[in-house]
Amino acid sequence: GVRVTEGNKRVLSKGYDHYDNLLLAMCTDQFQKASKIVSHTIAKNNIPTGDLYLGWRLKELVLQDRLRTQGELNKSLKDFEIKLPSSTLEFE
Repeated sequence: GVRVTEGNKRVLSKGYDHYDNLLLAMCTDQFQKASKIVSHTIAKNNIPTGDLYLGWRLKELVLQDRLRTQGELNKSLKDFEIKLPSSTLEFE
């Protein structure tokens, strides 16, 4: 899991998915750079963990089919984009 502080005093253990809802809340139905999602999530929520952890969580959300991706997922956060899955079928 991940360790978080409560009131700057207590250290609590939370599940790996502790920040997932915050990441998902930053995503839209339009592709955005993963680095942008991570940096906005950290800034808006004052998250003390680093971008590598949140980037890993984004990749896990893609593997769970909770996000869609384009680009090179196995590279840095600047090399792929993410969006929320469509609720309707997409035609190309």
